[in-house]
Amino acid sequence: MENGIYKLLLDTLMNYKGIGYISLQYRNKQGELSKRLMNLGAKIENAKKKDLAMMESEGIPYVASTKYTKADWDMAMAETKQSLIKADEVRSEGQKNAYIVLNEENGSVKYNMNTQEIYLFGKSEKKEVIEAGVYPTVNSRAKTIAKEAIKKSLTSAKFRAMILKNVSGSVKVNKQVINVDGQDRTEDVIEIVVD
Repeated sequence: MENGIYKLLLDTLMNYKGIGYISLQYRNKQGELSKRLMNLGAKIENAKKKDLAMMESEGIPYVASTKYTKADWDMAMAETKQSLIKADEVRSEGQKNAYIVLNEENGSVKYNMNTQEIYLFGKSEKKEVIEAGVYPTVNSRAKTIAKEAIKKSLTSAKFRAMILKNVSGSVKVNKQVINVDGQDRTEDVIEIVVD
């Protein structure tokens, strides 16, 4: 990761104030290429509080399926609710030691010292698949399938981490826009092409 664009992007993310949205083309491990719009200003803690309040007040209505039972649904609801209350402390401690947080306000931009990669964490607002990926067939348990159905109603489940590798283009700050592909825009987004 020693190319000039990567260093320039890292410097820009460290020094630029007012980062809200970022638009990027992103290729995941399964080969899927998508254009994404992410909100780097969103805070997952707020989303978890909102989700928990919604689950406690009105709940998430049962969605019947042949893939799980009502008992599976109820157990999945209880475990999902508990996961919103108590984070994985072991994983959280390990992450503190591996990263330098570049955006202290909400931790949305991190730098991994070992891999020398930028990690972006934010709420996924929009996704457009450009090239389909190859996903393995997974035989999930009934409770896991129920959890996936429940997560569709949760704001906190829309948060994603993106690893920036092989960044190409050029970095240009235009108003409140950081463009990595060199095109002028007027939206309040950072535009990055990642492959």
